[in-house]
Amino acid sequence: MQIRSTPYLLIGIIALSLFTIMSGAAVAPALGEISNHFVGTSPFMIRMIISLPPVFVILTTYYFEFLTERVSVKMLLIIGLILYGGGGILGGAVDNIWILLFFRMIHGIGLGLIMPFSTSLIFHFFKKDSHMRFLGISSAMNNLGAIVAMLITGFLSYYSWRYSFIVYFIAFVELLLISVFFPGDFQLDKRKALKKKANDQTRPYLIGIFLTMLVFYSVPTNFSMITLKVSNINVGMIGFLMSLQTLSAFIVGLNYNFCHSLFKHSTEKVGVISMSLGFVVLTMSNQMYLVTLGLIMIGISTGILIPYFNSTVLSRISKEDTTVTMAKMSMMFYLGQFLSPIMIELIHSILKFSSIKYPYIISLLMSLFMYKNILNPGYE
Repeated sequence: MQIRSTPYLLIGIIALSLFTIMSGAAVAPALGEISNHFVGTSPFMIRMIISLPPVFVILTTYYFEFLTERVSVKMLLIIGLILYGGGGILGGAVDNIWILLFFRMIHGIGLGLIMPFSTSLIFHFFKKDSHMRFLGISSAMNNLGAIVAMLITGFLSYYSWRYSFIVYFIAFVELLLISVFFPGDFQLDKRKALKKKANDQTRPYLIGIFLTMLVFYSVPTNFSMITLKVSNINVGMIGFLMSLQTLSAFIVGLNYNFCHSLFKHSTEKVGVISMSLGFVVLTMSNQMYLVTLGLIMIGISTGILIPYFNSTVLSRISKEDTTVTMAKMSMMFYLGQFLSPIMIELIHSILKFSSIKYPYIISLLMSLFMYKNILNPGYE
């Protein structure tokens, strides 16, 4: 079908990318204060505030193809944005950790409906020769949403951890854009089953994005609680520092085309090396300027790796397979987020590190494993 792309429609499509990393990043700086409020609640339960939504993203994306065959794309986006914004905001209005986690579940279902479209719609509404550029911009928007959210959350946490959840109101601004400008008659191309060869080609990138998030997510789930205990950095500065990490990912994402042309077949290796070095710095120092350096290096790695995996996998499949394939990528993206604190605690129970920074040490070990066993054979 012929699609007429208006500027507001294109803005709305790119803006969908704001909500992915923002989902957890919006409340990450407030985890320390939330932990202080829910006295007696285990650190694992507090971390679940961030890592629970990915479970329901995974469940939602598992049924994504079934949903797209029965509900219009526009209606799925509208429902997703309502659940994302409503579940997100209401999490800050309750005084029971289990009810808070329930609203995080609702929030996760909404995100599961949004995220596959945040990249796949680029292939339907943007010109073919600009796909890689806009995938880089999409990755940058992932991080821009997190930057804005963490800066606002860091400031609001001075007054109350509850105010940090107000950030999710931005979903209703996007809801207005989609409701007004997204074509109601837009339908996805009918999809044929992926051939075995195509599945074999996409599998390494699904594993790659899973491992990236498994390692990376030890920062938003642990940074606030660790930093408040081992340094003099206050809660307001935590939000600012975490936003610098995301700012570096934002800048790299905007310039992903340049990075890929510069590093070529070593692009993914540069990303993993930057991540590993970032965790080395976080493990070894409590000085604010070195902590900032470590966060920036980890941010650079995600700014490289996420658009790398997305753009490379999409270059290997047909247009009609993009939405379902990105649903699979979303599933692995959030499976990595969910399993990150579980894997870290499991490995810690075996290795029994005495340092409070054991999440960073374990993440460093996992990033080294990722480089040696997954990326060394090469993807290109």
